Amino acid sequence: MRANHFITAVVSMAWVIVIAGCAPPRTPQQTVTGFVGACNDKNLERLLESIDPAKENLAHEVLKGLRDSGISLGDMSKTLPGLIQLAGNPVPDDWRLEDMRILDQKLDGDLAWINVSVTVATRVRDVRRRESKKLRFALHDFPGTGWRIIDIQCEPG
Repeated sequence: MRANHFITAVVSMAWVIVIAGCAPPRTPQQTVTGFVGACNDKNLERLLESIDPAKENLAHEVLKGLRDSGISLGDMSKTLPGLIQLAGNPVPDDWRLEDMRILDQKLDGDLAWINVSVTVATRVRDVRRRESKKLRFALHDFPGTGWRIIDIQCEPG
């Protein structure tokens, strides 16, 4: 009976691999939308999966080096905002990118440019603020990894 369970598990895993391999590639718009979602979720891993693979690899190496040195990333993420505030730059206690709209997009082979408008909602202590911004994302279609963000420019909305 155990052989049947093993065979069933192997066949199931093979189907998962086949289905995952057949998933449609992400579009530039999906990459930008995923990036904004990762920002709002404060999900560093998903955020890194949206950027240039060389920069993603560098970020992973830096994070690994920090972990290997014994520095607690959790403690550092709590300490850095305080240090920045001491330097005179207010760091929001919370923030989100809301109301994202794609304004226009241009695709030229393995390059894409997407202009979006967003509302940056921040909270510093009890003060809430909303500010419109325009973001211009430049993307490149990397072989094997798909569309990744290679540059972001921000201007007032």
